[in-house]
Amino acid sequence: MLLSFLYVLLAAAIIVFELSRKKRMLLDQLSVATGFYLADIVIPAILLHLILDTGLVNVDSIDSLQLLYRYYRLVQPVDKWIAFLGTMVAYLGLVIGYKYFEGRGLPKQKLTIRTEFPLRLVWIILFLVFCGLALVYGNSLMPGNPLEGLLLSTYFRAEDPFYAFERTAVNANIYSCFHAFLLVSVLGFALYDENRKGRIVYLVSTFLFIVFDAVASGARRNLLIAALIIYTYVANRSGKYKMQYLLPLFLIAVPLLNYGKEFLRNLTDLDISSFVDTDVTYPRQALTTAYEAGLSHVESLGTLVFYNGPPRFGVDHLFSALRMIPLGLFGFEKPWPERIVRISTAYLSGDPTTQDIPPGYIGQCWIDFPYIGFFLIPVLHGAVFAFVDRRFDSIDLPKSPFYLMVYLIVGYVVAMPLVNGSLDFVFSIDLFYAVILVSMLHFTNSKARAWNIN
Repeated sequence: MLLSFLYVLLAAAIIVFELSRKKRMLLDQLSVATGFYLADIVIPAILLHLILDTGLVNVDSIDSLQLLYRYYRLVQPVDKWIAFLGTMVAYLGLVIGYKYFEGRGLPKQKLTIRTEFPLRLVWIILFLVFCGLALVYGNSLMPGNPLEGLLLSTYFRAEDPFYAFERTAVNANIYSCFHAFLLVSVLGFALYDENRKGRIVYLVSTFLFIVFDAVASGARRNLLIAALIIYTYVANRSGKYKMQYLLPLFLIAVPLLNYGKEFLRNLTDLDISSFVDTDVTYPRQALTTAYEAGLSHVESLGTLVFYNGPPRFGVDHLFSALRMIPLGLFGFEKPWPERIVRISTAYLSGDPTTQDIPPGYIGQCWIDFPYIGFFLIPVLHGAVFAFVDRRFDSIDLPKSPFYLMVYLIVGYVVAMPLVNGSLDFVFSIDLFYAVILVSMLHFTNSKARAWNIN
């Protein structure tokens, strides 16, 4: 109970700091980091400790939440306090890293950049390309019936032994594109917001793009990611916190995190009563929501319990980047050492063959440099957020809708270690595809603007 209260005080201090500090606009890169830090680490920690430490839900009854069940029975009070210390110090490190590197020699004159028709046309073409690739992917899972194959995508993602879908070069590479297309899809909302003529086309296309991508990827989190990025966009465009949008988002998030996985698994024969348990108590639903949203915190607790190796001194971050240049882009793992997420999978799950389980954000800081890493790693992370701010500072972002959305997408990518607990997932082929697609859209718009000026 005490730990939960201290996490509440930490969350309150973070929110007060965020609301009171001077910013270039309503929600800058540090705001993006703060939002994900609260949503994926601090708030889930509040709920987990409140519900489990007070006995609102018995630990022995949560065996369906496998990681939490495994860790929380073995976690010691000292591990919980170290996790709290790390959470508090890590946010301080993020802030110091950001503040130290922001705003040096920034240009005073800001450009307003509008989108040209070629960019909008290319975005529509990318939507159609995505639809075509999704159908090819669906057909590889269910030959002759690609739409039903798409509805089974969540089983492909989970490597379900019942279906035992074969992973080929075609379907594996197309599947890895879906996260990239998710980030491209939200750009359509900026095109809808900026253009008066035919704007309904962009709104409908964006909605279909996002929903289609969530189904094709079998990932319910994609809907929440898109919704959060669009919310931060709307808030920055209006210059006001749109609290009336956050409540519906929260109300959607709870059932989505509780039942979304089973919903996606039953799309071919949808019977809501088969997976929505009306007898589940509110504390249990809150616990499941906190667990699904706060996997980074749960994994960090597991790392504090199970990791007994030597300090890794940050080499995993270096290897994550280097293995992608260039061999990793083509699926080759050698000659690099074993990925940190495979090491953490072995000690966190006890099964080295299961799907990737990262060490958690605070856990990764711990295994890099015990105690010191809680501050050092986030300082470097905060500096990256500041670098993104500086790269975009010549643009008047609230008046440049497309580039504001790109700015927020980049912020989400930089914040990904807070969400999934490892830099290993940031240097991945899907985000490489995203960089290519967004760069292509930017290049198209730049050329079109130059042509119009001349």
